[in-house]
Amino acid sequence: MKGEVTMAVSQKSTGTLTDGSPLLFILCLVLSCLLLIDPLFPDVQITRPKLLVLELGIFILLLLWLVNIILTGRIYIRKTNLNIPVLFYVVYIFTAYFLSNSKPVALSELKRMLLCASIFFVSTNVIVSDKNRSIILLGWVCGTTLAVIYGIFQRWGQVWIFVVPQIYRVFSTFGNPIFFAVHIVVFIPVVMGLFLYVYSNKKISSFLRFLYLLLLFCVFGASLFALYLTETRAAWIAFGFSLVLFIILSLKSNKLKITFILLLIVCGLFFAYSTKHIWFRHQAHTLIWRDTLNMWLHYPVFGIGPGSFHIYFPKFASEQLLAIWPQRQSIINDSHNEYIQILAETGIVGFGIFMWIIAAFFGEARKNFYRNTSNTNRFLITGLVCSAMAALVQNIFSVDMRFIISAVYLFLVMGLLSSFEEQIFVKSFRISNTVKITGLIILVFLAGSVLQQILKPYLAQRRLSNEPDFFEKKPAEVIAELEKKTKLSPNDAKVYEQLGWDYAKQKNWAKAIENFEQAIRINPNLYGAFNNLGNIYFYLGNRRKSIECYQNSIAINPKQVDAHTNLGIMYYYEGMLKEASDEFTEVLELDPKNEKAIVMLKKMRE
Repeated sequence: MKGEVTMAVSQKSTGTLTDGSPLLFILCLVLSCLLLIDPLFPDVQITRPKLLVLELGIFILLLLWLVNIILTGRIYIRKTNLNIPVLFYVVYIFTAYFLSNSKPVALSELKRMLLCASIFFVSTNVIVSDKNRSIILLGWVCGTTLAVIYGIFQRWGQVWIFVVPQIYRVFSTFGNPIFFAVHIVVFIPVVMGLFLYVYSNKKISSFLRFLYLLLLFCVFGASLFALYLTETRAAWIAFGFSLVLFIILSLKSNKLKITFILLLIVCGLFFAYSTKHIWFRHQAHTLIWRDTLNMWLHYPVFGIGPGSFHIYFPKFASEQLLAIWPQRQSIINDSHNEYIQILAETGIVGFGIFMWIIAAFFGEARKNFYRNTSNTNRFLITGLVCSAMAALVQNIFSVDMRFIISAVYLFLVMGLLSSFEEQIFVKSFRISNTVKITGLIILVFLAGSVLQQILKPYLAQRRLSNEPDFFEKKPAEVIAELEKKTKLSPNDAKVYEQLGWDYAKQKNWAKAIENFEQAIRINPNLYGAFNNLGNIYFYLGNRRKSIECYQNSIAINPKQVDAHTNLGIMYYYEGMLKEASDEFTEVLELDPKNEKAIVMLKKMRE
């Protein structure tokens, strides 16, 4: 086929790839810096600075990769087993998003898959030498090690001169012990692989090798201790599975394999007994799994839609589950099993494609492992395979990949392993400088549009948090004058509506209700008065009456943004997430930049 060249690229000789591609090394540096700094940023609900840094970093990587293609006039794509299933999954999620009745809800899943696919294809195709890969791994090790140390310090609050917030179940900068735990279990096998890689690499001087091994051993020990402090059962199980697989792949002697695995089982049983108070924590996971499967049976082929679990699940939650997690007090955002949740949201079709990705990954891993059995790269491959295994096992008991950062790291691991692939598709094309400049200009405009979408939810939250509260504004000093007007014009509904507004600003709820109701009696079509009454009943804790008022307001004026927003918020507090989502979706159709709706949809998911 013209334009397609299949070549075996040696890990030592990569001149064919590096010629005319100076940006590839810069891309590796950028990725390394991203892996260094992102673990250091805090993860806070709604604002999500850690996620923002990750999104911007991947955006820059993808942009530079496309710039490199335009400037060099060549496309290099490694022919891995994963290319097609990853693309299929992205297309499937995009199609589901396009057909969704609630695009703002489905958007989070579309964004997650686009980020995962981007980091996979970039990390697979920018690495052209062992040096490039080492630079990326160095950034990962340094960044996560610092996060691990910070997490350990959290247990005591103060260590020597370092003072940090004291937290019993540590979570470092990840906002949740479970998310921190999955980050660690993905990291530890990579450290173990690096340890054996350095130990077996005779090109490194004895002193440097000893120093590297000592540092990696300390990193391993600190990471293991931090994993223990998270008290995350699913992560402990995942680490055990990954460790068994690491032993099987890294040792050649069957006798040694059996010995180490038996020793590991004994240690595991002792550990389980000593931490039995943690293992017997009741969280009703099996009930959630059962009810989720029941929900899937109602939408078996294509599922309920990407990202829609939390808005559909309340209708399928059993009485037994609601007795433990009451609907008005708790929001069950996830199924606590990634595979069941994928099945429920994307149906058997989406689930099948996702399992195709996993099968393709292990197929690629097997191929690259046997190609490198005679060199030290097999230890890096072993570490990456076990890293992915840890994430996949933990997600049997959790949905850590719903945390976009965890999902991105899994696809990063898949990309790093795929970078050992030797078969490469090369497409060269001759284009003039004018066409290159035109392409770059178009790319800049597209990048600007994408950047705007990335920043949109974060800017919405910032603007919303800066808005003055209703009661911070000084009430109009005209109540006495308005009272006089009601006597002069007793049938002027607007006067009573304004009077109700001013009494509400003074928190004089009884007088406010009295005047709003009088305004409605005079003019039953005052949708603003119904909306304001709904607000008052909300402050008074009468949610049923509040919902009724908002519904009356919308019935009069269906295009009213405030009433739809307020009704959505009330549904949210009542645990009626599907109804809340519908209201916020309607708000964004009327006002695509509405900050409250954007933030509330994000809050519902988190």
